[in-house]
Order: sequence, then structure tokens, then C-alpha cells
Amino acid sequence: MVGNRTVVEKDTTSMAGERVLPLPALVREALKTFRAAQTAEKLATGEGYDGVG
Repeated sequence: MVGNRTVVEKDTTSMAGERVLPLPALVREALKTFRAAQTAEKLATGEGYDGVG
């Protein structure tokens, strides 16, 4: 983060820096529920949906 506004993404400098983290089932289910709510909002809003904010 840069000033709580910009996310700077960079590749790791080596493969040793790559990590795979477990995603707990509770978090996975929360994300699925959120995705379903987003989809419902998008369908309900129609062309006015911009997906920002």
C-alpha cells in the first residue's frame, strides 16, 4: 500500500518467496456468499451496475 490508496504488486525475487496459504472453510464460504450477493446485485441493477465502490 502506498498512502492507503495504491496497491503496488510485484513478483517475488525468487521462487523461495512464493507461498501457498491455506484458506479456512469459514472464509471460503463467506467469500462464496459474498460473490453470490454481488451477482444478485449486478442482475438487479442491470446496465447501471459498474462494480466499483
